[in-house]
Amino acid sequence: MDGLRALLQAGGRVSTPFACLALTGDNFHGNRGRLWHALEGNLHLTVLFSPNRPASELGLGLSMLPTLAVIDAFDRFDALGETPRIKWVNDVLLGVNKVSGVITSTLTKGEYIEHAILGIGVNIAATPQLPSGRFVQPPGSLRELAPDVLITLPSMLAGLLDSLAKRYQQLLEHGPCVLHDDYLRRSCVIGRNVEI
Repeated sequence: MDGLRALLQAGGRVSTPFACLALTGDNFHGNRGRLWHALEGNLHLTVLFSPNRPASELGLGLSMLPTLAVIDAFDRFDALGETPRIKWVNDVLLGVNKVSGVITSTLTKGEYIEHAILGIGVNIAATPQLPSGRFVQPPGSLRELAPDVLITLPSMLAGLLDSLAKRYQQLLEHGPCVLHDDYLRRSCVIGRNVEI
C-alpha cells in the first residue's frame, strides 16, 4: 500500500482498477500504523480505484466500501454459523472474533479524490497473534470459526474482487447513501452503548 501511494504521489500512473495480492510478508501496517504480518493462507489485498470525483460526491462511501465488500463476500458462503458484523468502519467480526480488517487511504487534488487505495486483510486459514487489550477484539480465522465451510484463498479472492467492483460502481452511480444504509444494517456498535 505504501509503495503504491509513493508511486502515485511521485506522478506514476497505474491502470485502474488495480489489485495486488500478497501471499506472505512482513512490515505491513493497518490502522494507526499497527504492524502486522501476512500469514500464508490468508488474504492480503491492496486495491486501487481512481474516481477523480469531488469528495462531496463520495462522502464516507470510500471508507465503508471495503468493509461492505468483505461482508458481501462472506455472505456468499453458506453456514458460517454467525452473521458477519461491522465493528467501527474497519473491522469485520464473526461472533466476537475479528476475521477481517480494512484501511482506506485517499490521494486528493483540491476538492477531488483522485485515488483511493484500499488495504484488505481476511483471516482465512490462520489466526494472527495480536496483543490483547481492553478494546481489542480477539482474532479468529474462518477455518477455525467455520470449520465445516470450505473457504479457500482463491474462492474468497474471487468473491471479494467481484464485491469490490459492484460496491464501487454502486458508489459512483448512487453516492454513499446505499452503502451507508447497508453499513448501518450490519453494524454491531451503532445504537449500542460502547466504551471508548
